[in-house]
Amino acid sequence: EHSTNPSGFNALGSSAALAARVGAGTSDLEYVQFHPTSLYVPNEARFLLTEALRGEGAVLRDGEGRAFA
Repeated sequence: EHSTNPSGFNALGSSAALAARVGAGTSDLEYVQFHPTSLYVPNEARFLLTEALRGEGAVLRDGEGRAFA
């Protein structure tokens, strides 16, 4: 309901697994953003925020101002 992914899209890592099975090299998969964070503003389209924001000290807060991870 609140996903920023296209309908029918799954984020299970299956593309990386398929690539590895056929012999493609993979590296640095720890840098793949698997659980993206989106900004919600009422009546506006959602858009993704980079995890680099949190890495630089940004704090995510809910509608009541409580910090969460």
